[in-house]
Amino acid sequence: MNNNSDGLLEALEDDGTLSGEVEEKSFTIEVTVENLAPENGIGLASLWFGLHDGSFDYFDEGEVASDSLEFLAEEGLTGLEEIVLPGTLEAAIGAGLDPSALPETVQQAIALELDLSALPPPLGTLSGDFMSSDAGTNGGTQGLITSSIRTNPEFFDLLDDPSAFPQERLDEIINPFFLNQISGETESFQVTLNGTPEDNRYFSFAAMLFPTNDGFIGNDNPQEIAIFDVEGNFIGADFIVTNENAFDGGTEVNDELSENLFLTFEAFGQGAEENGTIQQFPGFLEPGEGGILDFEFNGNLVASNADFTGDNSEIARISVSLVEEVEESDNVELFRFRNITSDSGAYIFVDATERDTILANSELNQIFALEGGQEDESIVPAFTASSSPGEGLVPFFRLSSLVNPGSFLFVGTGEYDAIFAEGSDQQNQWEVQGLDAEGNDIPDFYLSDGSLGSGVNFNRFQNTQNNTFFFAGPEETEEITNNPELSNIFTNQGFAFASLG
Repeated sequence: MNNNSDGLLEALEDDGTLSGEVEEKSFTIEVTVENLAPENGIGLASLWFGLHDGSFDYFDEGEVASDSLEFLAEEGLTGLEEIVLPGTLEAAIGAGLDPSALPETVQQAIALELDLSALPPPLGTLSGDFMSSDAGTNGGTQGLITSSIRTNPEFFDLLDDPSAFPQERLDEIINPFFLNQISGETESFQVTLNGTPEDNRYFSFAAMLFPTNDGFIGNDNPQEIAIFDVEGNFIGADFIVTNENAFDGGTEVNDELSENLFLTFEAFGQGAEENGTIQQFPGFLEPGEGGILDFEFNGNLVASNADFTGDNSEIARISVSLVEEVEESDNVELFRFRNITSDSGAYIFVDATERDTILANSELNQIFALEGGQEDESIVPAFTASSSPGEGLVPFFRLSSLVNPGSFLFVGTGEYDAIFAEGSDQQNQWEVQGLDAEGNDIPDFYLSDGSLGSGVNFNRFQNTQNNTFFFAGPEETEEITNNPELSNIFTNQGFAFASLG
């Protein structure tokens, strides 16, 4: 098996634990499975995975399979189906599955009419074994990846009686096997870890090879695949499952007879007992011998390339990645209003809350007209700022004009201090806004000083007719500059800031 965690076992302490303290932190991971088999190749039933402390060893080559592994290898079920896909079992029973072939705990729950999706994974299944193991009780995590295409109950009756389906519907179906991920398909599952990185350091997986009597893929070394390093840092995994990771459960004779393969729910629980041990998967009957490779549906050999024991050794690709936490953004969109009572224009920039207040106020909405409206009634903001300080960001304060009521000025710290400096002739022309509870003037927003190397540059213009100011992006700046009528009124004072979006 090829993965990116080779050699990490050597970094364990003598007692097998991680070296160093592990900071408690919530991790959400995504496990992705891609079926690499060629067209009409081997399929994968629902893939179970477990994250644990290295102690969950669910099989060993050469040993007898547990009841739960036998259930997975022969029937493809893990015990998480009802939790991940509520109603699946009920639909399967309706399609002919014999409940008496299910684990005893499931039979009891059905008899009591309990909601299976609300119950823990049942004993007698791999997920039930995991939950009750030391690895599970110590904070391990598990999940199930299943085909989003073939969980439709329509497929449950497909092979039982294809003649019940219109021919045009049969022609649309590439692969008739239910609960099966076929060649070329990719499926994913996200889960938040229950415990610490140490509790979830190792990754195990198992899935029935479909259709086989009791073939499965899995890793028999529970510490083979590490997704956290010895310090508790996430390193993930990305590896190819080959024929070396394919096993025969040793529980059912490989006769490849349709009545013993899980092709219909009537075949659930059927098959001749082998009473053997787990071995490398031996391969299939040769073409023409009436086995899996000869299975035909709607005139097509849908498993003709299922034999992966030769050159077609790649079965699947499995990756484990970290779902990055999306931190709540401090960015805020600002919208531009024009004071329509001013002959040559005065502008104010506000956030969405103040925008809506202006629009809803019968007095204010007669003074200020919102810009940026689109035909589809959406509103394009003027630019994006931050509500919090940060590296490369400069504060902007909003001042209200006492000389030209209804006009505003947005200034940085230097200009703000100059306006309100002792002896300044401007301090009586402007009134501060945005006071906090203690009466301190606080910035309205923060914008880039240009050092971040991103965003859109805005220039500040001064209206020489009424001494008002506004910001313009590249297109508007070019329009003003190239229009003599506008450039005679508005003076370009140069770069003001770069937007954050």
